[in-house]
Amino acid sequence: MKSVFLCALNNIACNDLSKAITLNLNEINESFPILKITNKLSDIKTYLNRGLKEAIGNIEYEYLTQKAPLIAFCESCFDENVISPIEYLDEHLCILSSFLFGLWSIKDNAVDFELGFLQYQRNYGYTTHYSSNRICVTRYDCKGECSNVTFSTKELNQAAIFLRNNMKIETERIQSVNIQNHHRITIANYYIQNARNCSDLGLKITSYCSCLECLFLNDSTELSHKLSERVALFLSKNKEERIHIFKILKQAYSFRSKVVHGDRFKTDKIKELTMIVQETDEICRKVMNYAFNTKEYNVFDLGRDKHEEYFIDLLMNI
Repeated sequence: MKSVFLCALNNIACNDLSKAITLNLNEINESFPILKITNKLSDIKTYLNRGLKEAIGNIEYEYLTQKAPLIAFCESCFDENVISPIEYLDEHLCILSSFLFGLWSIKDNAVDFELGFLQYQRNYGYTTHYSSNRICVTRYDCKGECSNVTFSTKELNQAAIFLRNNMKIETERIQSVNIQNHHRITIANYYIQNARNCSDLGLKITSYCSCLECLFLNDSTELSHKLSERVALFLSKNKEERIHIFKILKQAYSFRSKVVHGDRFKTDKIKELTMIVQETDEICRKVMNYAFNTKEYNVFDLGRDKHEEYFIDLLMNI
């Protein structure tokens, strides 16, 4: 069954995109659709017919064709006896969502998308049908805002490579990543997603700290000090940088403690909290890039005992 997928991306710009970028390949799973992104109406003009306009409505159609900064699109085929149209549409949305994590791996942003549309034909092309769906989350930058961020073509391609190399596309809801015995990197990734899907700065900082706990700790003793020390030693060999990272994470844990225990802080602390969230977001980005992109001797792949030995050795060899 022939199909066309269209979805507008928000809060993003690219000033040097000369041709559409392919986000993912389907070498591992040939049934997966191959998505592309573009900012040129000419790339999707053949898909913009009257039937689509009537199906999705004037407001959605005008945004898609006149206001959307980038558009994800895909022309492919699927077997309705194997997968339903709405499930196939969801696969497109999950791929697009994973691409957004690739964008975060490059720099802070609030890039998002809302409704995705699937146009497909039955009865040998004589009847056309339409489906729409969305992933019900809103992504925010580390300030808790939805501001525009400009990406270069090079950066978009880097995010696409990140998607191809690292992301496992998940289309099913997982009740608990811990019950599924998932890798610590997977669990940390879920905390990053929680941070990005939340506008509250206090809740963001709790998710960032939980992400780092998953990756660097094996118990809850001396939590704040041990984590701050390990992350600082892990990320830098420069003494001044290590001290800076250590202090930032200690402050992050101070805010985290107040948030999770229902304590409150004065409004004049918001400026400081905003700065700590920005710094912690960048620390998490550096750590997650290492976690996903290091193939040989990745410390986060080690078992509990060897993982603990690694950080003890790191501390002793200062």
